[in-house]
Amino acid sequence: QIDLLVERGVDAVITVPVDAAALSESVKKLNKLGIPIVCQDRSTTSGKLVITVQADNYLAGEQAAKFMVRLLELKYGEPTGLVLELQGALGTNVAQLRGGGFNDTMKKYPKIKVISKPTEWLPETGAKVTEDVLTAYPELDGIYTHSDFTLAGVIPALERIGRLELVGEENHIYTVSIDATSQALDWIRQRKQDVSISQPFIAYGTLAVEFFAEYYLKGKEIPVDQTVTQSGVLWSPARIIESPTGPMINLRTTPVDIHNVD
Repeated sequence: QIDLLVERGVDAVITVPVDAAALSESVKKLNKLGIPIVCQDRSTTSGKLVITVQADNYLAGEQAAKFMVRLLELKYGEPTGLVLELQGALGTNVAQLRGGGFNDTMKKYPKIKVISKPTEWLPETGAKVTEDVLTAYPELDGIYTHSDFTLAGVIPALERIGRLELVGEENHIYTVSIDATSQALDWIRQRKQDVSISQPFIAYGTLAVEFFAEYYLKGKEIPVDQTVTQSGVLWSPARIIESPTGPMINLRTTPVDIHNVD
C-alpha cells in the first residue's frame, strides 16, 4: 500500500502500523524519497518518523496491575493469588510495554503468581489458553489480557465452561484488559468484565496532524523531553520522548470500570 501511495505522488503519510517490522522497510524507502511519515497507535522498529502518537502502553500495564492487585486485596485481605497474563504479539513494542508495566508492578507483590502466555492478540488463542490454564489451575483468581480483542474470546470461553461468574459474585474470575472496545464497555456494564484501560484513540489523528503542521511543515524540530498539557482532556499531561525512530508522544490512559463506564 505504501508503494501505491508513492506511485500516486503523495507528499506525506500518516498511518497505523499493523506489522511494525514490515512497515519499517517501507519507512526506510520513504526516508530515501524524502517523504515524511507519521505513525499513530504504535511505532515501527526502524526508519525515521516525524513523530509517533500513541498511548502510554507501559502506564496502561501499570494501571492494569494496580487494579488487579486491588481486587486481590479485596478478596484475600492482602495482595496474593494466581493471575493469568494473556500477552499480545511479543514482537511488538505495544505488547512489550503492556507486559512490562504489568509485570514490573507485580514484582512488588511476591505472593501474587503470574502465568504468562502469548496469544498473538488472537481471541481464539486466548480462549484456548484460558481453558487449558483453568484445567491445570482451577483456583485461578484473575486474567489480564494485553487487549480487549483477545478478551473477546476469553469471556465466551468462561461462559462456555461454566466459569463466568459476574462481578461481585462468589468465584468470580477478575478480568482486566486494555483498549476499552465497545464490547468491553458493554461487558463492564453487564458486570462480566471488571476493568478496561482506555486509550485516547480520538486524539491520535488530531495530534498527528497538529505536530506535522506545526513542526515539520514549518521546518522546526519537535522538542523532546518535554510535557504537553491540554485542559479538558484525559490524555494530558503527555510526555514527548526520543525513541529509536524519532520523537514519540505517550498519551495518558484511563481505567474504566462500573463506576465511570457511562
